[in-house]
Amino acid sequence: MPRIFVSSRFSTLVAANLFGRLHYYLIALVISNYLAQFMDDITLGWVIAGASVVVAASLIVSPSIFTRFGTNRVIMLLGAGEAIAVLGLLSADSAATAAFFFALQGVFSFNIFLGIDLLLEAQSANEETGRLRGIFLVVSNTAVLAASLALSGILYDNNFGSVFSVALALLIPFLALTAFFLPPISNPVAASSESFLTSLKTIAIRPSMIPVLIGHFLVLLFFTWEIYYLPLYLVEHIGFSWQVVSALFAISVLPYIFFEYPMGRIADKYIGEKEMTIVGFVIVSVGVAAFSFASSVPVMLWAALIFTANIGGAAIEVLTETHFFKRVSISDTNLISLYQMLRPVSAIVGPIVASLTLLFVPFPFIFAVFGALLALGIPASFFLKDTR
Repeated sequence: MPRIFVSSRFSTLVAANLFGRLHYYLIALVISNYLAQFMDDITLGWVIAGASVVVAASLIVSPSIFTRFGTNRVIMLLGAGEAIAVLGLLSADSAATAAFFFALQGVFSFNIFLGIDLLLEAQSANEETGRLRGIFLVVSNTAVLAASLALSGILYDNNFGSVFSVALALLIPFLALTAFFLPPISNPVAASSESFLTSLKTIAIRPSMIPVLIGHFLVLLFFTWEIYYLPLYLVEHIGFSWQVVSALFAISVLPYIFFEYPMGRIADKYIGEKEMTIVGFVIVSVGVAAFSFASSVPVMLWAALIFTANIGGAAIEVLTETHFFKRVSISDTNLISLYQMLRPVSAIVGPIVASLTLLFVPFPFIFAVFGALLALGIPASFFLKDTR
C-alpha cells in the first residue's frame, strides 16, 4: 500500500486544510474580543452557546447532504457561504447583526471541516490511523501557529476588519484547491445507511466508545475556553497588547506541532492511548487552574503556564482522535458526524459554564472551575481500552 502522505490526493487535501484552517483560526482567535465590543462577558457566553446550538443542528443533517450532492461539491458551496458570512462580520454594526453572522460563519466552517474529515477517513487504513491523523493534526496546528503570528502584524487598536479581510483572502486558495486540484474521490458517505439515532444507540452498546468521547469532549471544552476566554482575560483584564497575546498563542501551539505526531506513533506502536491520556489530563487540569492565580505574573511565566497546559491538551487531542478513528470505519458516517459535533456542543457547554460561573466569581477564577472540570477526564481515561 503506498504511503498516503506523499500521494497527490492526500497532499492536496492537506493543502486545502491548511488554507481553510488559517482562515478559520484568524477569525477564531479574535472573535470573542470582536463580539465583546457589542456585549458584556456574560451575554457573550450565551451568544456563543446559542450560535453553537445552530452549528450542532446543522451537523446532524449535513451527512445526508454530503451523500446526496457529493462531498467535494458541497465543500465548495460551503466555502462560498463562508465568504458571505465573513463579509457580514466585516459590515456588522450591532450586537444582533454580529451574532447572526457569527452563527452563520460557524455553520459553514464546521461543516467544511466535517467534509474534510470524511475525505481523510476515506483514505485512511486502520493501522495507519495514528500516523495519518498525527500528520494531519500537525499541519492543522501549524495553521494555528501561523495565524497567531500573523495577528501581531495585522491587528492594531482592535481593528478587526483587517483580520477579517485577510481571512477572506485565504478562502481563495482553499476554494481553488477544492474546485480544480483535488482529484475526484469516491463519495465517502455514499455507503452509509445508519441514521443519527442509530449512531447514538451504537454508542450505548459499545462501552469502549464512551470514555473516548468523554475525553475528547473535555479537551474540546479546554480549546473552547482557551480560544474564547483566554484572549479576553489577557487583553481586557490583564492588559496585555495583541502583540504579546499573539506570541503567547503561538507558544500554545508548539506542543501540538512537536509532540502530537510522536505521541500518535507511540500510541500505534508501543504503550497505547490509555496511560498517556491520563497524564495529559493531569497536566492540562493543573495548568488551566493555575491561570486563575497568574493575573500579575510576568509574561515569561505566562508563556510557561500556557505551554505546559497545552502539552496536556496535545496529548489528549491526538490520543482520543487515534482511539476513535481506529474504532470506526468509512461506513460510520453518522458516528463520525456525532464525533465532529462534539466541538460545537463543547462551544455550547463551555460558554454556559463560564457565564454561570461569572455570576458567582470574578473573571480570573473561572479558570479554576475549568481546571476542576477537566480533571474529570482522569477517571474517565481509566476506562479506555488500548487499541495497540
